[in-house]
Amino acid sequence: MVGNCYAHIKGGNPYAYVVVLVLLLTPMLGWGQACPSFSTNYNVANASVSGTQGVPNDGTSYIRSGSLTVNSGGYLVVSGKLEITGSLVLNDPSQIVVCETGKLVVRGGVTLNKNTTISVYGKADPSNPTDYIGGLLIVLGAVNAANNGNIDLNNGGNVILAGGASSANIINSQNGDTYVNPIPGGNTSDIKNFDQLVKDPIFEEFQEYACAASGTISLSVSPGYTIASGTSVTITATTTGTFSSYSFYIGGATTPAYSGTSKVFTTALLQNGDVVTVYGRNGSCFKSASTGVFSVTTTPAKPTTPTGATPICQGTLTSTVQTTATSGASTYAWSIVQQSGTISPGTISGTGTSATITWNPLFSGVALVGVTGVNASSTSGPPSDALSITVNPQPAPVLGSTAICAGSSIALGTSGSYSSYSWTVTTTGFSLINATTPAPTLTAPDNDTLFPIGTTDIVAYPNVSVTVTDSNGCSATVTNNSTDRQVAVFRIPRTGAPYHISNVVAK
Repeated sequence: MVGNCYAHIKGGNPYAYVVVLVLLLTPMLGWGQACPSFSTNYNVANASVSGTQGVPNDGTSYIRSGSLTVNSGGYLVVSGKLEITGSLVLNDPSQIVVCETGKLVVRGGVTLNKNTTISVYGKADPSNPTDYIGGLLIVLGAVNAANNGNIDLNNGGNVILAGGASSANIINSQNGDTYVNPIPGGNTSDIKNFDQLVKDPIFEEFQEYACAASGTISLSVSPGYTIASGTSVTITATTTGTFSSYSFYIGGATTPAYSGTSKVFTTALLQNGDVVTVYGRNGSCFKSASTGVFSVTTTPAKPTTPTGATPICQGTLTSTVQTTATSGASTYAWSIVQQSGTISPGTISGTGTSATITWNPLFSGVALVGVTGVNASSTSGPPSDALSITVNPQPAPVLGSTAICAGSSIALGTSGSYSSYSWTVTTTGFSLINATTPAPTLTAPDNDTLFPIGTTDIVAYPNVSVTVTDSNGCSATVTNNSTDRQVAVFRIPRTGAPYHISNVVAK
């Protein structure tokens, strides 16, 4: 670059060489993001820039009506806003710097001759480090560069070349956002697809200057806005005018779910609250339309198999079953059915992740318990696998019929055989030996104690109980008393003929 510059002014004033050299090297010597100073403000009435001039950042939007040429050795600093309604030409050697606070808009084309540069300064957005804010260059016409004319993005400057560029090589990007329409030679790592511009914060600024696409776009939705999760939805754009491509965005996504020439977009990925927006593109102009808000109900997932006590014993009053919370469910529907047995197992209640079974006291057999998740729209998901609960029958021991005389002893017994026994007698004067065996010994009090003189009773029925437990751990209790009359103790006659003891007692 220095050699070319020297050749350009060779034979001229040697001090001019120094001035031009300083102008060319200054951006490379580390001005960084600081805006270069200038003492002369550019007058928009002038069609050219010579020497160092600048556009101040004073809140004024400066408009150059017509074209602008930056002459050889010229240096233009854009600290504020400058719009050029015509074309822009940079002659060898010259430079434009667009500061972090600057915005340069060229409605016509740009010609970058040899040894010319437009430098755009910016920085990462503190609230969104993946985006860049600061200096902005918008060119609506085509950009043509000769030899090493180029556009430099320094530390996050933004460039929109809506009319395309003669070569992608003119862009020297350092973390900035660059959009070129079309991209010369296809996508590059430094240049973004022009359709992505619609999701960049600088799009709104671009729309202030770019043409609004002619025609209209409206959207229709099938099957509708209230759908179940995973439903396939087709969104169709109806248009007037001509659009070359369409980009459909779901919700707040920054990349399109579909981008191409089709007006029809189908997706099964909508979530509750999503809005779909389409951008129709005509050249560098865009027109947008949005759907309404989708109400997506999530079908509950299959709950885990319930857990609960099993086996249990007939006669159990209640038991609890539970499952784990499943996605998409706001309540749960529980069920209990009979798999084996002859009567209904009982009822189940609860709408949460646990439920209570109230058992039919007469039921024994196998019951199946299941649960289904239900969402806020009363849509049920798939049922869980069933929990199988075995209800073992309760033991039914029967006391053996026994009769003895007062003061005697006898071995008691029951029908059936069990894992454990627990005998008790609560009538005064009676005693038990080996009360945890199948056949304990019952001893009755003597005649005078059990039947005092003067009493007319001739038989007593002691209150004898036995609790048995079977191999399933189920227990039952049977009691002898004046109603059951399985164990009888007779009075020994004091005078007269003896009594005959049988099922019917007679004197």
